[in-house]
Amino acid sequence: MKSFPMFIRTTGRRVIIAGGGEQAAQKARLLLKTDAQLILLADTLDPELQALVSAGRATHQPGPITAQDFNGAAMAFVATGCPGIDTCLHALAQQARVLVNVVDQPNLCDITTPSIVDRDPVIVAIGTEGTAPVLARAIKTRIEQQLDPRLGSFAALAGRLRDHVAARVPRDARRAFW
Repeated sequence: MKSFPMFIRTTGRRVIIAGGGEQAAQKARLLLKTDAQLILLADTLDPELQALVSAGRATHQPGPITAQDFNGAAMAFVATGCPGIDTCLHALAQQARVLVNVVDQPNLCDITTPSIVDRDPVIVAIGTEGTAPVLARAIKTRIEQQLDPRLGSFAALAGRLRDHVAARVPRDARRAFW
């Protein structure tokens, strides 16, 4: 294993998306499922990203991008579509010591985006360390077919009942209870 799978908490944290076109919009669509504060770094935004800003779902920072723009972010996605610009922005993110994903350039990625089966709060992530995204999507499709669409509701109910069960079911009987 060359990558360690984990989930990164986004509550109260900034996530940077550098780019204003379709690649950036793809990352924004994915990150809108979280509660992260999305910061879009680009001179101009396509209509979809501009709509996110207008709706208050993201913040737009136009102008020259510096390493300072990445400081303190939970993670960054570089998605301009231009390999040269992406490489420069990767260097700025690295200078700020932020974990970065550069779209379609696995050699520049500290983090990769897995294929995701979303039954929130149950999330299944399938990764191939950036080597076989089509295979990851195929596995995702099979898992989606196997998991009940209501699984997230059941998990959320279990979360709400946790303290109640802990107070009433002896510790050695809880696993069997659940």
